[in-house]
Amino acid sequence: MQKKSDLVHIYNSKPRGETEFQLHKDSRYYREILCCRTCRHYRTVHEMNMSSLYESSYVESTYGGFGGIQSNYERIMALDPKDSDNAGRVNKVIEFAQNHFSVSLHPLRILDIGSGLGVFLGKLIQNTDWQCTALETDPRFAKHTSENLGIETVTSDYLALNWDRQFDIITLNKVLEHVKDPIKMLQKCTLDLASGGLIYIELPDAESAASDQAGFER
Repeated sequence: MQKKSDLVHIYNSKPRGETEFQLHKDSRYYREILCCRTCRHYRTVHEMNMSSLYESSYVESTYGGFGGIQSNYERIMALDPKDSDNAGRVNKVIEFAQNHFSVSLHPLRILDIGSGLGVFLGKLIQNTDWQCTALETDPRFAKHTSENLGIETVTSDYLALNWDRQFDIITLNKVLEHVKDPIKMLQKCTLDLASGGLIYIELPDAESAASDQAGFER
């Protein structure tokens, strides 16, 4: 049988830029990065227990709990637009939407899946009158988005959510690569998308990162 993927890199220890999540079963750290020969998609093979990562470990390890969420939000929101990925991202979405929707649908209805710190939606409400809805599984992120930003927030696993709502724009910003079944996720997005609506997806560029000399340690 022809080999379908190439082994690109092996980690025998945690790279310098990776947050300490304590997900491996024992003290041994091991990960492989494989690249599909057909489509150039990169994937990681490991034996880490990811079940609790987005329930508690991620927020605690990355932001220091709820207290760090607001301070990190304020720090990122205060960045100069030229230094802010989120400012550029929001500008692209607004510009594309203005050209895409031929009939005025203001305010547009937008669902941001995996809203996290809420910076993307925070920038949107500063620049539009769109009706924003955040979907976030972690209750601390959800509390921040709802109470501090005043944005409608749904705390749920999106795939388990049974509702009768449609949106003009659904966004997945650096989210789809964390989903176990991305095809199922996208299929559900199409069901929740209004006629003529659009889905915005942003993913890490693994191919560019792999060609960067420091890429595997980022």
